[in-house]
Amino acid sequence: VHGEMDTDEGDVSSEGSLEPLSKTTAQLRDIRTAVLSNFLGSFFLMLLVSCVTLASTVNEPQSDNARLLSCALGVAFSHAALVHATARFSPGCLNPALTLALCAIDIIKWGAGGVIAAAQCLGVLVATMFLKLCIPSAYQGNLAAFQLSSDEGVVAALILEFILGFALSFVVCGTSVHPEGERRATGLAVGLCAGAAHFVGANFSGAVLNPARAFSSALFSNTWTHFYVFFFSPLFGAVSGAVGYHYAFIYNNRLLSERSHSS
Repeated sequence: VHGEMDTDEGDVSSEGSLEPLSKTTAQLRDIRTAVLSNFLGSFFLMLLVSCVTLASTVNEPQSDNARLLSCALGVAFSHAALVHATARFSPGCLNPALTLALCAIDIIKWGAGGVIAAAQCLGVLVATMFLKLCIPSAYQGNLAAFQLSSDEGVVAALILEFILGFALSFVVCGTSVHPEGERRATGLAVGLCAGAAHFVGANFSGAVLNPARAFSSALFSNTWTHFYVFFFSPLFGAVSGAVGYHYAFIYNNRLLSERSHSS
């Protein structure tokens, strides 16, 4: 009997010694899955959104309002479908600004967030390269790169892009981050917010929302005018939205709950 017990204890200890290794292997597998899903999701999202934007400029008979509405719907449907398809592996919703925003409130660890954001940026770059190679030069335009007509609108564009990035991050936190949020509705909520942002801001600032998209389009079209507006403003807006939501609706509520239980 004692021998059997010693053997069992030995098995337990040997299994215990393997736990860190198996846990590390599972974490690496999760990271690989997250990188692949974020790369593919960002690739297809950039491809669809850019094609929608370029197609609206080719279709000349459309009125300005019809073109704007068709673009907004295309952006909304693209975001809703791909964010929903990759939501399990992409809490950052295929946007490096949102990924870093979630890192800022400790939803994603900075190391994993950096890897995921890099995968998202790489997917956007490969999609833009694909567009550059496959679309006839007559229809490429500036590859949906963003620029302002004059320096007079820079401040307004900075503010608008910040607000739109804040709103998108706020929506993501309300659905996928909040403990009582409707996580299954994240794709739909992000799609609706992205479509509304495009409808509101496309004619004023471009409604970029995604710094990787701004950088990739500027790189392959060599259009760097006012690039900082479209890169930094959505990023700061997304981080501010996540931090603001976290402290206003999660952290404070947690403190109040703890105080009520302690009293």
